[in-house]
Amino acid sequence: MGVDLADLLPERKSGRMQRADWDAGNVSLWRWGRVMIAAVSIAVVLSSVIGVVRATDATSAAAQATSEGADQAQIEEQGRDAVPPLLLDPRPDAHAKTGKPAWTIDPHGAIRWVIVVRHAEKASEPEADPPLSEQGERRAKDLERMLIGADPTLLLGTELIRTQRTLEPLAAELGLLVDVHESDDPYGMAAKVLEMERPVSVVAAHSDTVVPILEGLTQLDLQNLYPIEYDDFFVVAIAPGVERSGGRPAASVLRLKYGCE
Repeated sequence: MGVDLADLLPERKSGRMQRADWDAGNVSLWRWGRVMIAAVSIAVVLSSVIGVVRATDATSAAAQATSEGADQAQIEEQGRDAVPPLLLDPRPDAHAKTGKPAWTIDPHGAIRWVIVVRHAEKASEPEADPPLSEQGERRAKDLERMLIGADPTLLLGTELIRTQRTLEPLAAELGLLVDVHESDDPYGMAAKVLEMERPVSVVAAHSDTVVPILEGLTQLDLQNLYPIEYDDFFVVAIAPGVERSGGRPAASVLRLKYGCE
């Protein structure tokens, strides 16, 4: 008895049935495709949102850290809580008009004040160690009129006569002598002022030593103050016993202009 091979194979469907099955498969595949596309789109959107949130959080945290760091650096560098404002009028004729000293301070305060200036204008001769010019003499007198009310007890110059002459009018009014320190040792001058611990000191130096003296007094980097002119007038306020990070004294520097033109 023979076996027909067709009997062992699946029944062949008609062309219409095959087309129906194909169409149904396409619909199912299309539906699944839409689901997959929607899922991928949602994932992309969620990823973007999460990325934006994280970036915003990171930016906010960085901004907060930067702000906190800047605030701390500003407090440390300026020592504002330790240094009070000045009562100071740098105009040489200010006290003549008001009848009051140009600058007065509380002698019982804890703050130490150091005034640092470049010597007044110098004469052209002799070249090695010239005295003050006529304009320099007028500026020295302006300095005396402005600082007499501050009642300094230390006047410090160098071995060069132009610094001593800058302080002489003030010294004469106060009955003081001008202390002398080597001009090539500005950090030593600053150390001397700090060691003597006077309430108010005045230092006359040179165009290339004013900034090192200020740096020695404050332990700050003040190279941006160059160049130093004849009419520059620096007020340093130092708070004893108050230190910044690194053991530096809490100090601030105020730059003014003074004197004749």
